[in-house]
Amino acid sequence: MGAKIELLNRYQLRKKDNDLLLLPVIEIKPTESFNLPHISRIDISVSGTPEDLAAQIQSAYKSVNFSTTTLLKLSTPQRLKQTDCRWNEPLPAGVNCTLQVTVEYFDSDETGNPNLSRSKNSTAECNIWIYTSIEDTVIQMPVRDTLPLPLPTPFYKPEPVNKAKNQKLHIQAGLLSISALLILQ
Repeated sequence: MGAKIELLNRYQLRKKDNDLLLLPVIEIKPTESFNLPHISRIDISVSGTPEDLAAQIQSAYKSVNFSTTTLLKLSTPQRLKQTDCRWNEPLPAGVNCTLQVTVEYFDSDETGNPNLSRSKNSTAECNIWIYTSIEDTVIQMPVRDTLPLPLPTPFYKPEPVNKAKNQKLHIQAGLLSISALLILQ
């Protein structure tokens, strides 16, 4: 019936400690059907900014062309091969690249052979990105906007402490404690 591409639609680019980029995985699989696809071509492209990083990511993925006599019969999910991708610099802020995968295939006929009269395509895209870090963002502000605001005034008027009233409360609390002890005995 067809070929389906399993690919995240958004992927935050990260690096391992050894400058190895962690890249999205691409998997192709047949859709739920008795009709198995015969893959003739897999095109993988990466574009975006910065261009040198997009080119480096592109180098990790390989496009493949099969001849019509040696098509890939897709009966189980297949993970596409990717090579290690190293980036020896800090990852730049604001990375915005698009990984596009296109699979060209032929459906099977009644006997399971490829129907070469009509090719079909399946396409998927993944946005590879990095947030712009706060440290890299400069916001111009007037000096008066950076000064702290005065503390708000209290919403209530504090009462002066009355020592006589405070002592009376302590005596009443003490009497309550004594009466509670007498009741418990």
